[in-house]
Amino acid sequence: WSAGAEKRLTYLRDIIQRTELNAIVIDIKDYTGKISYDADIDLVDRYGAEEQRILFPNRLLKRLHDEGVYVIGRIAVFQDQQLVLHRPDLAVQSSSTKTVWRDRKGLGWIDAGAKEAWDYNLAIAKDALARGFDEINFDYIRFPTDGNLSDMAFPLSQSAPSKTSVLKEFFSYLRVQLPTAKISADIFGLVLLQNNDQGIGQYFEDIIPY
Repeated sequence: WSAGAEKRLTYLRDIIQRTELNAIVIDIKDYTGKISYDADIDLVDRYGAEEQRILFPNRLLKRLHDEGVYVIGRIAVFQDQQLVLHRPDLAVQSSSTKTVWRDRKGLGWIDAGAKEAWDYNLAIAKDALARGFDEINFDYIRFPTDGNLSDMAFPLSQSAPSKTSVLKEFFSYLRVQLPTAKISADIFGLVLLQNNDQGIGQYFEDIIPY
């Protein structure tokens, strides 16, 4: 919302001009699954996933670039309430109820093995890059961690040998589809201290090549 609010944006730009800061992260799609501007993507329209918090994104990007600001677009991937609502078949399922599994906050998650969800998020990323975002930051690229974990079922990942193999394939796919783009990933800091994936599928050595 800040990127679409002139007063807030002016405040942030002033901080950048007065300090050594040189970048801004703008939510393109947050955990709600809502896109913050008119992305003109068929599936976004079909899923009712637009909430125009930023009315003129291209104009905003030009303005920031003219001021020397590096602009990062953040996309929440597997925590996406709008996609869960419209495509429950892509979501993590409850073993006991055979419906969408939900975490402690009542939020649904997309099964990380859902390749249709990969392509959906890539379409959003490609649109953002075409508009001029300097970098795409992917967040919530993991399996869930909070709630009744023993009740989770992953129909679209169950054939994979492990959670880490699912995410490694996802990271590789991102790089193939975005061969020249600057991309970054939000990962749990704890995976840097342990020689395993902490049960969420994030194994650092599988991520950094991409």
